[in-house]
Amino acid sequence: RGSGKTTLANKVYNNTLVASHFNVRAKCTVSQNFNKSKVLREILQQVTASETNGSEDDLAEKLRVALLDKRYLIVLDDVWDIATGEMSIACFPKVERGNRVILTSRSGEVGLKVKCRSDPVDLQVLTDEKSWELFEKRVFGDEGSCPAELLDIGHQIVEKCKGLPL
Repeated sequence: RGSGKTTLANKVYNNTLVASHFNVRAKCTVSQNFNKSKVLREILQQVTASETNGSEDDLAEKLRVALLDKRYLIVLDDVWDIATGEMSIACFPKVERGNRVILTSRSGEVGLKVKCRSDPVDLQVLTDEKSWELFEKRVFGDEGSCPAELLDIGHQIVEKCKGLPL
């Protein structure tokens, strides 16, 4: 929770090298109140660039057909439980031939049980030392260090980030 999962998934999704590798990309926030039809519609709209209606089964089939024989990247953000994760990925053709589905979740169990061809990545918050190193590198560059007159405010900023690489 709050360790940068969505930020990392968005960075991967928006990376130009990653984007150029896939024919089709889509991302959707799943959230706690999972609505399969809404998720399917949102992904279909991104994949086909058109509004789509129908039953859950119709939408799932349209999505499967739209993704067939395409190299796709799908990001499903904020998946709350295993059942939701499994229902979400069941709609996609086999995740192979360079296709990828990225799930983000607060629950480590979701990552362990709902695998998409690779093991989950468990993001951790940074230690105080690593947080300070990152802050100095980002603010003052590779060679710079924080001037003495800014040390107090710098440490306050790092403390407020609570180990998140913001």
